[in-house]
Amino acid sequence: MLVIRAILCLVAAFFATSAHAEELILKPDSKWVADFGEDNCRLIRTFGKSDEQTVLIIEQIAPSTDFNWTVAGTSLARVRWSRDVEVRWGPEFQSYEKRFLKADLGKFGPAFVGKGWEAHTVVQSKVKEKELRELGRAELASGLEPVLAGLDEHRASRVEYLSFWQGDRMKTTLLLEHMGAAIAALNKCTLDLATSWGFDESYKDRLTTRAVWLNVRDVATEIQRNYPSRALTRGSQANFRMRIIVGVDGRAERCDWINDTSADNFDMSRTPCDVIMKKAEFEPALDENDRPIRSIYQTSVLYRIG
Repeated sequence: MLVIRAILCLVAAFFATSAHAEELILKPDSKWVADFGEDNCRLIRTFGKSDEQTVLIIEQIAPSTDFNWTVAGTSLARVRWSRDVEVRWGPEFQSYEKRFLKADLGKFGPAFVGKGWEAHTVVQSKVKEKELRELGRAELASGLEPVLAGLDEHRASRVEYLSFWQGDRMKTTLLLEHMGAAIAALNKCTLDLATSWGFDESYKDRLTTRAVWLNVRDVATEIQRNYPSRALTRGSQANFRMRIIVGVDGRAERCDWINDTSADNFDMSRTPCDVIMKKAEFEPALDENDRPIRSIYQTSVLYRIG
């Protein structure tokens, strides 16, 4: 699967660190809370008490075998941002290393932002180094996955904890509990979203070939050239997720975007979706008779300086 790294760049608070850290094991402090909106589906749960309280947010914007997640709390305060952190949704999934960019989630404090159960392959569009310095960088990538497929509820039921380890500096583990039921609710929410856009469950049986984005690099370059000037001047960065409905003619019928960062200085009077609606060209998805069919396409755009 080809994906783009999701990065949230905000101001992180400064926290004192100790030379060694005992493992901090946090039990749930709340039930899973479902926050199901018109454009996205979100699960939220808090862990630990008082000054150790940590929040986990799991989110999707369409049916998918992947998801975005955020963990925030002072339990992450000892992290050294310049080094990798070992992440594991265990015992079902293997651990992987990830270097998080500094982030902050309001009252909860320092935040880690990631994607999925396991490590991802990063795909980045390349432009000349001079252009990177002058214009900033906007990157697009897409993932291939079963149509309208949700998260694997059986495997999710075997996930018991989420852990973050960084040598002797930070050892934090969240005891998750009842992940199978929570993911089942999330799957139902995203399927309901797809139904509201005109895609029922029979759609995944009829569709045999997914849409292919034909001019993704050209569109990425156009988005890059429209990097918000104030954000570029201030060195601000942001990440957006986008959901595109591709018509039978290979053009975008609809594009919805979600700002994962709420970054300052981003005047999105012209959003990435504006460019996609005007210029994106797709080879439409096909049904079992090789006839064009409407489809859902998900991607991300990352604004980054230098």
